[in-house]
Amino acid sequence: SVDEFDLQTGELGENLFNPQSEAFVFDYNYMLFLEGCGDIRFAILNSDNITAVKYDGSEEVILDWTKSNLEVSSVQLLDEGTMLYSDWGEYGIEMNLLKRKRQSELKETPVLDLMVISSWSDMPALINDFNRSQSDFRVEAEFLTIDVSDPAEYEKAMEQAEKEFQMKLLTDDAPDLVITLDPETIFNYGNKGAFADLYALMENDAEMNKSAFLPNILKAYESENGELYGIPSQFEIDTVMVKSKFCDKENWTMNDMISTYDKAESEHDIYKWYDRQQILELFLRGMDFVDEKKGTCSFNSDEFIELLRFCKRFPSEQEMVHDGDKVLTPEEEARLNEFYTNRSRRYINDDDIAKTITINSPNVGMFFEKGEMTEEAVTFVGYPSNDGNGTKLTLLDNISITSKCENKEAAWAFVKSFLSQKTQCIPVLEEKFEKTLDGWKELGGFGNSGAGYYEDDGFKVYPLTQEERDYFESLIRSLTTLSPTKSTSLNDIIYEEAEAFFADAKTAEETAEIIQNRAEILVSEQSW
Repeated sequence: SVDEFDLQTGELGENLFNPQSEAFVFDYNYMLFLEGCGDIRFAILNSDNITAVKYDGSEEVILDWTKSNLEVSSVQLLDEGTMLYSDWGEYGIEMNLLKRKRQSELKETPVLDLMVISSWSDMPALINDFNRSQSDFRVEAEFLTIDVSDPAEYEKAMEQAEKEFQMKLLTDDAPDLVITLDPETIFNYGNKGAFADLYALMENDAEMNKSAFLPNILKAYESENGELYGIPSQFEIDTVMVKSKFCDKENWTMNDMISTYDKAESEHDIYKWYDRQQILELFLRGMDFVDEKKGTCSFNSDEFIELLRFCKRFPSEQEMVHDGDKVLTPEEEARLNEFYTNRSRRYINDDDIAKTITINSPNVGMFFEKGEMTEEAVTFVGYPSNDGNGTKLTLLDNISITSKCENKEAAWAFVKSFLSQKTQCIPVLEEKFEKTLDGWKELGGFGNSGAGYYEDDGFKVYPLTQEERDYFESLIRSLTTLSPTKSTSLNDIIYEEAEAFFADAKTAEETAEIIQNRAEILVSEQSW
């Protein structure tokens, strides 16, 4: 609320404003109070809009930033229909006079509806830039926002947002374009005819046809009938890294991994850094026991049973070193500090073998991870896999055009603009991809003092050599298998039932069969 304040007495006076609906949300990261004029007592500017609060107590949105195609900036109200707007121009600050017009005075501009569930914070600015770049049509977006203060609840919130996203696609009022973090949504709905084939739009495009994209990304996204229902703007790589002296075989199998651990455990205590559920969670990120397209799962397979047995080698949560909430004695605190110090250097000291990693940064995505292995040679063994596809792709910010869209050429123009923007992860466009890999050969602004390396927590981080850069290009271009969908509901089933095996209440085979039965029901309900 907003109240009067008496500077002489220091007392609060009349209440001036209370939001009348949940639609009015204060953005505490960006909020300005503006002096009013005419019937407007004052106005509140935030990153969504400018809301006028009138003397009669009513409120009115007088400028919607997204619909205006303007960047969020300060304004001064001149009268009820005019404001002075400041923004950066070609030669510095520019002042523009904004005047309100009646709807009848405006050119009728076709609108493309965009539905977004994405981690890309610059999306509103991207849409504004695109709308300002041409006047034939405009894109208006609906954002399915995720407001989570507890990071542990992030995946559940994402899953709930995806469900809401899918329900909107089922309505007659489906949007023209969609952007989602989950490619499975696009696969599933594309197979049912909900999305247009992007290959048909690429055919006659001299700027962005098939040759503009990494071929393996297109192959990974193709449907079984050879159509392309969506395309990501960027991607990550999920893999497992091991010192080559332990294992120099790419795409190791479960037996390869267990054999490697068997050999190393005679010299080092390699099982003390994770508890059983933590190590199970790590491997489920890259081992896929669900075929979402077919609506089947394989948790009763020999591979999953062996994974359960392997995880049992690790201590229970109760056996792990914890600080908890209790006050520690000096001896306990010293022991805890020693544990965390050794944990941060466990790969350097050969006290741990397999490092699960996600390679995603356009600039330094790899060599910080490699630095933890020191200067020794490493092998990207991937997650244990019997099909030779242990290193996975995670496709991000997937964009599609719905079959309902009447102006697909206009929608394709926005897709091209969206894909051409600077990415936070590895780009899918050939030209940008090559520049990203070349960037991995440079330290850039990350501690480059002339020494040729960056030092972090006692280990030296070197940029990639040309040979390493070329190896990564070959590796990345070979990948066509997607990382498993992160289903919180499914993982909850796995963790719950695995505890019975870890507690010796059930065998690995019994546990796997129970998980299989429960998972089959869940997967069949979610498949299309």
